[in-house]
Amino acid sequence: MGVSQFYAENFVGGSYDYHAPGESAQRCVNLYPEKIESPSGKTAYCLRSVKALRAWRSLPQISGTCRGLHFDEGTERLWAVYDRDVWMLEKNDLVPVKVGQVAAGTGRVSIADNGQQIVFADGSNLWQADVDEPAATIATTWSAISFPTFGGEAIEPKNAVSLGRMFFVDGAAASTGRKGAIFYTQKNSTTFTDVDGVLNYFEAASQPDAIVALACVGARLYSLRSRSYDVYSLGDVEIVSRVESVSAEIGCASKSSVASIGENLFWLGSAAAGHNSVWMVQGASAPARVSTNAIEDKLKGVDLSAAIGYCFAESGHFFYALTIRPGWTWVFDLGTGQWHERADRDWNAGENRSWLPALAVTVWDGLVVFGCENGLKIAEGDVDDDGNPVYRLRVSPVYWSNLVPVVCRDFMLDMEVATTKDLSARPFCMMRVSTDGARTFYDVGWRSIGMVGQFRTEIAWENVGYGRGFVASVAFTEPCDVTIFGARLEIEEGSFR
Repeated sequence: MGVSQFYAENFVGGSYDYHAPGESAQRCVNLYPEKIESPSGKTAYCLRSVKALRAWRSLPQISGTCRGLHFDEGTERLWAVYDRDVWMLEKNDLVPVKVGQVAAGTGRVSIADNGQQIVFADGSNLWQADVDEPAATIATTWSAISFPTFGGEAIEPKNAVSLGRMFFVDGAAASTGRKGAIFYTQKNSTTFTDVDGVLNYFEAASQPDAIVALACVGARLYSLRSRSYDVYSLGDVEIVSRVESVSAEIGCASKSSVASIGENLFWLGSAAAGHNSVWMVQGASAPARVSTNAIEDKLKGVDLSAAIGYCFAESGHFFYALTIRPGWTWVFDLGTGQWHERADRDWNAGENRSWLPALAVTVWDGLVVFGCENGLKIAEGDVDDDGNPVYRLRVSPVYWSNLVPVVCRDFMLDMEVATTKDLSARPFCMMRVSTDGARTFYDVGWRSIGMVGQFRTEIAWENVGYGRGFVASVAFTEPCDVTIFGARLEIEEGSFR
């Protein structure tokens, strides 16, 4: 028996809440691990706060289901699809302009531009506009592109991407038996036929399964299908050529799960080899599984086709967010390789829900705009539009000592204190402890995390638990910034009996 002290840097980490709590009960909600890049940093990692979502530019006209967001780099215009309405916003405008409509529905609308035209694929039609025309002109010239039939059936574009200043779409009817057909335009055009009026298309070379999504990353065109995928590059003679040895039995479960940032492409997998897993491709590399067993366990039995995915950059981090409504949102950090959770809080019910955004896009001056059901938002400050703070939670790993019963005599949380900006605020941290493998928790009390000017506040609890292992859970419901470095524990071992 004896008393030992140790500093637990592993108190900082991502989410890995699995079916066997004794294996790992870790959760990281509205906090994310960040690598401290200074070689003389206090610790290797810390936990940083997720900011609150606030209305951007007070745009009451835009509401409903966010189905598409796109930023045109050439004209620096933001395009948003909410329900059926297509909105356009200039950098210095305070009021968005409705420029057109798409087909009714709730599915994601695929948007692409070639520098001169912009197109919107809604699953029924491909709508077009000139990107540099005045909004009033776009509203009067808004129209659907007329396609010739293919195999005697109408083409109904579901996905649209741009590569080499050409548009590529899918949309062949399944009854034609040619579900892997991809149609393309001339350069700088929305015409899908050649000079002789013949439809431009090519077909997938590897498998006959239907296209779920198209994506362009760098100079490559990805055709993600239900049971496999293919990659194409721009060719010298042919329009595109298939990159050999890249097709695999990893399909795509949801068009709306596909997202890219930089040279990285993410999607939710289907088919035998990729089912229930999140996959990532970097450049020309083979796809790599980035989901964990914990995430894949949560995906069992849910409608994968309803999964929503999008990418965004924040403070040097590249994030991929995966949402299943209404329950949860998991976010992968490309820099750390760890997952955390983001959540909206129902304060009346005391429950967390999936994070609000359905899409994200980076616009002027690197600003990230999120498409939510109640409008366009940005991550800013510590309270939302209703004055509610962000609910933040960290659940630790299981701490144990060779299965010897132990008493945790002292638990001190190492974090920044006195970060509130409100002179009247009295911010606290709530701690709960489990001594049965994270199956049940009990409260051990609130502790102040420092009012304005209280920079020497110590956040500590005494005699917090007795058992063969324990788990600490700390929650913050205060409107202030939170940065956590680790925890110091004082443990006294008992007897094996």
